[in-house]
Amino acid sequence: MTEPLALELYEIADKYMQNELAGLCEEFLSKNLRLDNFISMIDFVEKFEAVFVKDAIIEFIIRNLQEIKANQTTYKVPDAYLWEVISRISHKK
Repeated sequence: MTEPLALELYEIADKYMQNELAGLCEEFLSKNLRLDNFISMIDFVEKFEAVFVKDAIIEFIIRNLQEIKANQTTYKVPDAYLWEVISRISHKK
């Protein structure tokens, strides 16, 4: 499966309430987060309320915080996600 196909399938699954297919797409998208696609995945999450992917994005940001911070002009992370990252980091201590 490819990312564009997973996005398209998720949209169809969401429209027709095919939760199992939507879940498979979310799982694929969550496992394939990269620095070059996580911002576009945030847009996807906001459009479809894909909670599983949102959680994966937040964990991805935490794991890649130094790289994202070093390239703030490239990676414009929405404030709501940054607050969630801060919250999770502070609870892990």
